[in-house]
Amino acid sequence: MSSQEELPMRASELGYDITKLGLAVIPRAIRDMKIRRVDFESDYNEYQSVRIWMEFQSQILPSEERYRPASLIVAPCDFRGVSTSAIRVCPLKCKPDIVVVDLLQTLVKHDMQYFDFIGLDGCRDFVTQAVYQFREAGYVETSIDKSPWIEEGFPVSDAFAAMGLRFQGEPRGLPFACPIDAGRFGKYTRVVTSAMPYVGTWRARELEEEQLGWE
Repeated sequence: MSSQEELPMRASELGYDITKLGLAVIPRAIRDMKIRRVDFESDYNEYQSVRIWMEFQSQILPSEERYRPASLIVAPCDFRGVSTSAIRVCPLKCKPDIVVVDLLQTLVKHDMQYFDFIGLDGCRDFVTQAVYQFREAGYVETSIDKSPWIEEGFPVSDAFAAMGLRFQGEPRGLPFACPIDAGRFGKYTRVVTSAMPYVGTWRARELEEEQLGWE
């Protein structure tokens, strides 16, 4: 049996939700955890979508350890669309015939599941590289899709640029520039293009300048 027959769900919507960090309850807490959202074209048993993200294996490590080991999580959901915990949403333009397992196989093919966070600030590095590989495979475009889920006033039009932002809880969704910290991939070789605002890059400096127009 082929993998498509084992996991036949086709994606109707692909993007990532930007949610609060962990159990933060401070009203103005910075929230930037990126969770990829894949909505199914039709229901699969009782499920309508999956969420894909990296999660810490443990937050209790020696203080001198810079990196935090993570595990790849794939969680089915019984709803489509935006999570109620999302602060901002970044939908991507995707091919109409994507099978969900193809996305997962892309991650595994490139050994991207072997990833360690730097600090406790979300998985923007991992998601940036995953979106890059999805684009290279022809599954998505990195321009942000103007779907019903995108709020007016979203400050950038490119998914990579959006990775270089964080958003506040109060005022809800207020953006500010924050370059992507590089985590550590165990086997995958990170690709950094001119569109990716990693720490120290020209694109990161551009976002800091553009931020003046958002305030």
